[in-house]
Amino acid sequence: MSNSNEKRISKKQLTANRGNAKKSTGAKTVIGKQVSSRNGLRFGLHAKDLIINSAYLKENRPEYDFLLQSLYDQLNPTNDFQEFLVHKIANCLWRSRRAYIAETATINNQLNNLNDHTDFKRLSNQLNQIPELPPDPDFHDDMQDKRAEIAQARSDIVKSKTIPHQFYNMNILYYEMRLDRQLSRYYKMLRNLQGMPEIEISDDFDEKT
Repeated sequence: MSNSNEKRISKKQLTANRGNAKKSTGAKTVIGKQVSSRNGLRFGLHAKDLIINSAYLKENRPEYDFLLQSLYDQLNPTNDFQEFLVHKIANCLWRSRRAYIAETATINNQLNNLNDHTDFKRLSNQLNQIPELPPDPDFHDDMQDKRAEIAQARSDIVKSKTIPHQFYNMNILYYEMRLDRQLSRYYKMLRNLQGMPEIEISDDFDEKT
């Protein structure tokens, strides 16, 4: 009987300690970081396991902290499991951000490698052989018309490279769809546990970054 009472008392004391800690820490950002750090260690979702930190790429930890803090402020988790779900939501959003970055990097690589594109090189050589003259309303130059035609054809090749190649598209679409499903599931689960209607998650994080 005494063991049962001790468990009940320690549980109440733990709840009180959490409340006192939140009241005494001051700024919300400090609260969020302390809570996120505590729960990260408990649930194995600590940012150090998520943030890429290699010799070739180092993600910005403060940006992730800002995202997590924003979600804590907006979603207001009130127990351990709700905090766990907020971490899962943050991780989904962070990984989705990587997908956008990877897409842009793929497009940049495609554009940077245009000099290896046979038609692009051929059109560039043709443009170099036709000097560009200032427009003259009293004089029509067929070569300038030809130059404009070649320039347009080369520009069309450039524009075609602003969409990632097919293999990448298939992978990124699958990856994004999987993350979207996870995000939707965690978010709905959290709001149901809180007995609240779903709310729109702010895009402050995107503006910040």
